[in-house]
Amino acid sequence: MGKKHRHGWPVASSARWTRRGKGVLFNGRGLVFVTILATASTLLAIAHFRHVTETKYAVLNNQSVKIAARPIASPMIDESELKPNSLRELLQIQPGELGRVDIGRMDLLCAEGLPGAEELSIGQCSRTLDEWAKQTRFGTARQLSRFHADPKHWNYSAGIFRMDMLIATLQRHFGIRYEPRFIPVKGVPEASDKEFYSDSRTIFIHGLLTANRTGTCSSMPVLYVAVGRRLGYPLKLVLSKTHVFARWDGEKDSFNIEGTNIGLSAPTDQKYRTWPLPIDDKEITEERYLASLTPQEELSVFLGLRCCCLMSHDILFGAGEMMIEANRLAPHFKRIHVEMAELVKVFDQQMAYYNIEQHRNLALFGNVNDPDQAIGGLTALGGELSKLQQLKIRLQNPRTAP
Repeated sequence: MGKKHRHGWPVASSARWTRRGKGVLFNGRGLVFVTILATASTLLAIAHFRHVTETKYAVLNNQSVKIAARPIASPMIDESELKPNSLRELLQIQPGELGRVDIGRMDLLCAEGLPGAEELSIGQCSRTLDEWAKQTRFGTARQLSRFHADPKHWNYSAGIFRMDMLIATLQRHFGIRYEPRFIPVKGVPEASDKEFYSDSRTIFIHGLLTANRTGTCSSMPVLYVAVGRRLGYPLKLVLSKTHVFARWDGEKDSFNIEGTNIGLSAPTDQKYRTWPLPIDDKEITEERYLASLTPQEELSVFLGLRCCCLMSHDILFGAGEMMIEANRLAPHFKRIHVEMAELVKVFDQQMAYYNIEQHRNLALFGNVNDPDQAIGGLTALGGELSKLQQLKIRLQNPRTAP
């Protein structure tokens, strides 16, 4: 299996709107006076921000500067939201309805039953996402006066300001970070695909929501999107070659969000054309690189990651099923067809092994002490061979979503 959406590592942001050396969360220094002042400021900021209009003006150098500023929403409670409780239920949802499923729940369900997810609680992780969104909302409201006082620092973008606050809250307050084992070190061989994909906590967001609070480019952008959508932010996932990042994709404001850095940085599409691997125009068209993903495509990516985890543990049937489902949802992803062809080759090797074992057992059949056990072994081999053959046919002739 080829490398898939895995690279990216923490580096200091060079974005000019990201400050270094000063925390973005409130740092009180008094005991009584500062506590009272902070509480009063928070209440005033929240009350003010709830009443802002769609367009707000700030005065800078005696000039009126237009700033897009949608109200910050409370964690979203959508009565139309679908809440599947298992991966099976998720895959039964019509593709056109997947936009009604929380991306965090979608990601977590794709980790169901994988190595590293033995103690996964979808409910607890969802509550954690809700709480982190709540803390992010309050933290952003506390810092709103900074944006009004110096909008230039955030490139006059309320979206950049909000994402700066969101990432700072998650990284500094809740401690999320890139998994140290996969940070490239000069002179040290890069981790193998098997090592990278073998633990689901590396590639799905429960690794960030539980004790270790670590992840990779496969999970950190998903976390930002899951928290941000709870606040009403127009966030999408985006693919480049071997990498995943996020995007603020609003009507009047759009910028990329590199999910693996320390703090906020917003590389241009041109940057992702060359990093982490070069992308040509043909690949952008065929693979939908640099395009905001639809809910169907998001789920397809998560299923592809699940397939990689299963393959790293030689769980062929499960991997094949997930690859078929990934293709059903996004048949236009050419890389899925390449992966399916590679998986067929693995199946051919396994079927060749089963055929050899069958012939070997038949040759020894007359000399065994327990014929019933030998017959059982042959039957089991035949069953495995038949399942592989059927799954191989499905891989070679996959169906697509309606």
